[in-house]
Amino acid sequence: MAEGFRTVLWLLQQYKQLCIFWTVNYDLQNPTLKQYLMSQLRKPRPLILDPADPTGPLGEGSRWDLLAQEAEHCSRQKCCTNYSVLHWDVPLQVSWEEETFPVSYPMTPAGPASQRLALCLNVKLLTGAMHSLNITASRTIWDLKVQIAQKSGVPPYQQKLAWQSNTHLDLRDGALLSEFGLKSGDTIMMVVKNEESITIFLRNDKGRTSTYMVMPSDKVDHFKTRVQQQENIQAEQFWLTYDGKSLENSHKLSDYNIAPHSTIYLNLRLRGGWIGQDGLLSFSQCFSDF
Repeated sequence: MAEGFRTVLWLLQQYKQLCIFWTVNYDLQNPTLKQYLMSQLRKPRPLILDPADPTGPLGEGSRWDLLAQEAEHCSRQKCCTNYSVLHWDVPLQVSWEEETFPVSYPMTPAGPASQRLALCLNVKLLTGAMHSLNITASRTIWDLKVQIAQKSGVPPYQQKLAWQSNTHLDLRDGALLSEFGLKSGDTIMMVVKNEESITIFLRNDKGRTSTYMVMPSDKVDHFKTRVQQQENIQAEQFWLTYDGKSLENSHKLSDYNIAPHSTIYLNLRLRGGWIGQDGLLSFSQCFSDF
């Protein structure tokens, strides 16, 4: 079920390539119907044909862009960040009646099947020290840095990774390993750099996102003070979470491995029976009609 849920979220975000159709109820013996079905499947994406009545594409003219935004938001929640649960290998294309139709995912070498591969990579420092680790190709460069930190003791924020293939490639934090064509046995070079400021985002209870420049070594309580000033909110009215974890005042931001350009969530506390920052509704009012 978990894999199916992640697959649906992924497909919704790829709606511009989405094509879903059934063959069990379609009688292709009739040349007229066969010709009609083929013309339907050549229509622009997204395309979903009703399994019982393929004459009316489902979702035509709908706001798929808004649905994709919500799917992207859901995929960042704690229940969807367990990378041991992957989406299904939806085929890149299918053949039907001697014709080939693209389905869902973009047709690139970094497709879903390659993302499931487990890689054994070597990481070499300028000192000559070498570390080996295993990681799936569906993980990001930032995930790789976190694993390297566990072995080398070098914080992910101070790592600069590069890989020499036909050309020199700097490995970007948010990119998937599968995007670079890495293979088991490849060696990645790591340079230790000084701590630098990073950009992170804060999303409040109304869905508004603000941008902050922070140092990874900043204490959480220092960041909260900045949030109070920018969001115009009192310290006792909110708490912050990242990747489903509550940020504690005595910790540094780096203790939570907060990735650059990732989002921290501002959560409101319920005080005095009131819901919401502006105190617009009390519990007593909720139940006054019962």
